[in-house]
Amino acid sequence: MKSSTAKALEILLKVADNMPQPTVVGELAEQMGISQPTCSAHLKLLAQYGLVEALERRKGYVLGPAAHTLASREPHRRDLLVVAEEILEQLGQRLEEGLVFSTWCNSQVRVLWKYEANREVVINHRKLFLGSVYFTASGRVLLAFQDEREQRRFAREQGLPTWEWPEVDTEEKLWRELARIRADRQAVILKNEMVSLAVPVTENGRAVAAIGLSVPRHRWSEATGTTILRELTSVAAEMSDRWRAGREKHSTQGVEQ
Repeated sequence: MKSSTAKALEILLKVADNMPQPTVVGELAEQMGISQPTCSAHLKLLAQYGLVEALERRKGYVLGPAAHTLASREPHRRDLLVVAEEILEQLGQRLEEGLVFSTWCNSQVRVLWKYEANREVVINHRKLFLGSVYFTASGRVLLAFQDEREQRRFAREQGLPTWEWPEVDTEEKLWRELARIRADRQAVILKNEMVSLAVPVTENGRAVAAIGLSVPRHRWSEATGTTILRELTSVAAEMSDRWRAGREKHSTQGVEQ
């Protein structure tokens, strides 16, 4: 059973995810599987700290001033964004496709940066997390590059995939598929209308981030896939090198001081 704090934080994330539209208490309570009075109590507590704000005449809740103050500070994992932004924007322009740059955060896939196909760059996108880890190429890559202890903890807490990854219906198949993704250093998912790909940005064998991309199925071919994966892999390797060099430089400066 989730603690009261966990439920309140989950409610806060759902309000944030629904912005700029207000979140209605009744709908939120139904999504959370809790009663309206319980949901209202959590929202009122969040409102006391300025994390959410009630609109007039029971029109729902939006993020409050404290949440906006927190969000206006440095984007999450700015250290990764410093390394990634310029390289990824150039990659998006070359491929003329949308890109997603994400990281592993508390057993979820956290979106740090997006490059839209219309060349719009979005940092710290308001949709905080991607969907199911099992369903997205980025999620599968990031999970595959966690250590075994984290993988088993995730599988124990989240269970095996169902509709998100129908080919994987046993633990044995899950470990086998994750090992294959790790060995290939890529995940490719062929869906009805889209093809999703992702590669890891690694440090010491563990993924610090993933670069993901989706291509309409009618534009997909073996040659296209080879080109895209070559580009993604090259950029991921460059980012890994830059990230490692930056960490080493920071560590050296710390020792000198």
